[in-house]
Amino acid sequence: MRQSGQDAAEDLTPREREIAALLLEGLTYQQIADTLVVSFETVKTHASRTLHKLALHSRHELAWLAKEKGGGRLVQPAAAGPPQSDVPASPSDPTESPDGG
Repeated sequence: MRQSGQDAAEDLTPREREIAALLLEGLTYQQIADTLVVSFETVKTHASRTLHKLALHSRHELAWLAKEKGGGRLVQPAAAGPPQSDVPASPSDPTESPDGG
C-alpha cells in the first residue's frame, strides 16, 4: 500500500522539498534551475522523483495535494536555503554614480 501524500512528503530529500516548494510557487523548471544554480536536467530529475514518491503525475496534482493536505504547502523547503554560488554578484551599473546623479 502506498503512503499518503503527506506521509510520502516526509521521505523527500531536502533538495526535492526545495524544488517542490518552488514548483508550488509557480516557477518553471528553468526558473528553478537559475535560482538554485543547477542545470535544467537536474531540476527535471528532482521534480520527477518528487512526483513519483508522492504518486503524482503532474505539478497540477502536486498543487491539488498541497491544497488538500497542507493548506497550500505540502512540503517545507530545506532550512538551509539554496547553496551559495562561488560567483561574485555582478557589480552595480557602471553608468550610475554613487550619489544617484
